[in-house]
Amino acid sequence: MKIIKPFVILVSLIAANSLWAVDTLELATCKTLARENYPLAKQKGLYGESLALTLKSLTTASYFPKFNIAGEASYQSDVTHFPGTLPISIELPAKDQYHATLNIQQTLFDGNRSPANKAVERLNAQELEQMNEAEMLNVEQQVQQIYFNGLLQQKAKENLLLTQQVLEERIRLAQSALRNGVILQRDLNLLEVQLRTTEKQIAEATLNQQSCVKILALITGADFNENSAFTLPAAALVPDKEPDNRRPEMQAFDTRINRLEANKNVLNTQLTPTIQAYGTLGYGRPGLNMLSNNFDPFYIVGLRLNWTPWDGNLIQQQKKNLDIQRKVVANQKAAFDNNVRTQAQQKRSDIQKQEELLKQDMEIAQLRRTITKESASQLDNGAITTGDYIADLNAETQARISVEISKIQLVKAQLDYLLILGQ
Repeated sequence: MKIIKPFVILVSLIAANSLWAVDTLELATCKTLARENYPLAKQKGLYGESLALTLKSLTTASYFPKFNIAGEASYQSDVTHFPGTLPISIELPAKDQYHATLNIQQTLFDGNRSPANKAVERLNAQELEQMNEAEMLNVEQQVQQIYFNGLLQQKAKENLLLTQQVLEERIRLAQSALRNGVILQRDLNLLEVQLRTTEKQIAEATLNQQSCVKILALITGADFNENSAFTLPAAALVPDKEPDNRRPEMQAFDTRINRLEANKNVLNTQLTPTIQAYGTLGYGRPGLNMLSNNFDPFYIVGLRLNWTPWDGNLIQQQKKNLDIQRKVVANQKAAFDNNVRTQAQQKRSDIQKQEELLKQDMEIAQLRRTITKESASQLDNGAITTGDYIADLNAETQARISVEISKIQLVKAQLDYLLILGQ
C-alpha cells in the first residue's frame, strides 16, 4: 500500500474526532446567538427610547406652559394727537417707544389632540418593532439553511469515513493476496485509487463543513471551533391542520391599518376647539396708558378660544384618502398571507415526499449492505473482479448517504414549515 499523504490523514482524523475534542453546535443556540448579534437586534431598544421622547414632547407641547421674553425699541414718524385746541393741556406721546415683556401661555384644553397623536406614535413604534422582528425571522431562516447545509456535509463525511475503513481493510487483505500471487497488481491499484478518491471526498466534505461553521460564526458573532460538529435537531411536530399565520409581517399589516384609523382620529380633533390661558407682564414706554410718557409696568391676562368648525371639507377628503390607504394595506396583507400559505403548502408536500423517500432509502440501503457483503465474499473467492466489488461498495456508500440526507431534509422541511408560518 502506498503511503497516504499526511494532509489526507490529518483531515480524516479530525473528521473522525479521534484526536481532538470538538465543540457541538445546536440549531437553537445558533439562532439565539444570531438574533443577539444581528445589528438590528438593538433597534427595539432604540424604538422604545424614541417613542418615550416623542410622547414626552407631545405632553410638553400640549400641557406645559410656554414662556416667551420679548423686547422692542422703536421710533415712529408721528403719534396720536387731537386736532384743534382742547380746553385742557395734553402731552403728546413720545415718538420713541420701548417695551420688554414676559409672555406666558398655558393650554387648558387641546381638543384631545395630544392623546390622538400619542396613539399614532405608539402604533408607529409598534409597527417598526414588528417589521424589525420580520427581519430577525429572515436571519433565522438564513441560519437554518446554513446549519443544515453543514449537517449534510458532516453526514456525508461520516459515511465516507466508514467506506474509507472498509477500503483500508480491503487493501490490507489485497496486499497479502498479491504477495501470495492470488491477485494481480491491477486489483490492488484499483482499490488504492478508490481509497484516494474517497479521501478526496472526505477532505472536500470537511472543508465544506468548516466553511458552514465559519459563516455561522460570522453571523452569530461566536468563536466557534471550525471542527465543530453539527447536531440533528429533534423532529418537529407538524399539525394535521394548518396552523394560523403568525408571521410578524401579518401583525405589522394589522398595526398599519390601526395606525391609519388613529390618523383619522387626529383629523377629527382638528375640528374641535382649543382653549388657552395667557398672560403678559411688561415694562415700557408707554405702558397700557397711551397718553403717558413715563416708563410703567403693566400686565394682561385672559383666555383665548380657537375653533375651526368647518374647513371646506378638507378633512373629509383626507379621511377618504386614509380609507383608500387602509384598503391598499388590507389587500397587501391578503396577498402576503396567500403567498405564505402557498409556501407552507409546498413545504407540507415536501414533508410528505421526504417521509416516503426516507422509507425507500432505508430499504435500499439495507439491500445495498447485503449486496456488498456478498460481493466481498465473492471477491475473496475470486468469483468477481475488484472493479465489481468497488462498484457495489460505492453504491452502498451512496445509499447510506441518501438515508442521512433524507433524515436531514425531513427535519429541515418540518422546521421550515413552522418557520414559514411564524410558529
